[in-house]
Amino acid sequence: MSKDQEERIQVSSGGLQCDNPACDWTDPTVKVKEYKDWLNAPCPKCGENVLTEEDLTNTLMMRSIVSMINAVPEEDFEQFMKDLAEGLPNSSEEDIREKYNLPEDTEKVTMTFDVHKGVHIKDVKPADSKKE
Repeated sequence: MSKDQEERIQVSSGGLQCDNPACDWTDPTVKVKEYKDWLNAPCPKCGENVLTEEDLTNTLMMRSIVSMINAVPEEDFEQFMKDLAEGLPNSSEEDIREKYNLPEDTEKVTMTFDVHKGVHIKDVKPADSKKE
């Protein structure tokens, strides 16, 4: 991505939570670069696995996808997104707006993902324009 090109997607990731649904242990201060230290580590509270290899792979994959999308030159971006949408069933802009109740004039969104046992969208909401 060129220095003058704005990031299309900004990543804010980090933190961990226990894989055990009955456990409420979380540590929001853990950085992604520290994840390897937590790989297959026991939860400090209940002893369950905190971060599986699959979950780490999913996290790194999502970060790579974001980097790839941000690196597409502006003049190629529209075609890139059309090609990408063709490979994602039921993912039209209208479907996403309806599913997450987004206003028509929403241009930027904040998406929250969970990468435990796959990649799952937890929430999509309009981006806070004050942070831009």
